[in-house]
Amino acid sequence: VYKELGKAAANYLESIIKDNYIIALTGGNTIKEVVEAFPKINNISNTLIVPARGGMRGRVDIQSSTLAESLAEKLNGSYKLLHIPERVSSELKFNLLKEREIKEVVDSIKKAHILIYGIGDAMIMAQKRDMPEEKINKLKELGAVGEAFGCYFDKNSKVVSENTTIGINMKDARKINTHIAVAAGDNKIEAIIATMMNNENAVLITDEGSALKLESFIKEQQNNNSLKF
Repeated sequence: VYKELGKAAANYLESIIKDNYIIALTGGNTIKEVVEAFPKINNISNTLIVPARGGMRGRVDIQSSTLAESLAEKLNGSYKLLHIPERVSSELKFNLLKEREIKEVVDSIKKAHILIYGIGDAMIMAQKRDMPEEKINKLKELGAVGEAFGCYFDKNSKVVSENTTIGINMKDARKINTHIAVAAGDNKIEAIIATMMNNENAVLITDEGSALKLESFIKEQQNNNSLKF
């Protein structure tokens, strides 16, 4: 399923890329499938691929910098890397942003034409980031159900928490014209709704089963006059 999801997202991405585009992407298994499915093309020029955020702990092959380099190679474009942890203290973040190379990457992220990211269950993603138990409990208290690019959303699509990181944040993301969110699975329906609702810039790439469940949810909410788009 995830390989087919990756192919669908890769096909859509290929259809909208233009010359001189900057593309920012996050890491993760789902986005890795998108990059692997993307064909090698030579009809687009001067693309720049950048990691949207620093790296999480874990496998190197699913880090955003690794995937940015791979996608740039397929587009015959250029790339910039962000070899820093995703989670840093506010003080360290302030100091790192003074570094010329890091500042150049962050400036490129803010100028991106396309942002590609996965969607996760809030609690699962908090555990993957090795958050302290007290912070995870706080997320539960705040009603966090979905996570995307380090932002935690409640069921009303409100950002209730945001990681201190170098890279994309919610304010920057809202300025990017095209979001491509890639997610599927029964365990992510609530997370997809939380992160996607009211995001007019977003295109969701998902599987048929998830799409049908999302359609049923939307119809039910519309019938109850409780869903706003």
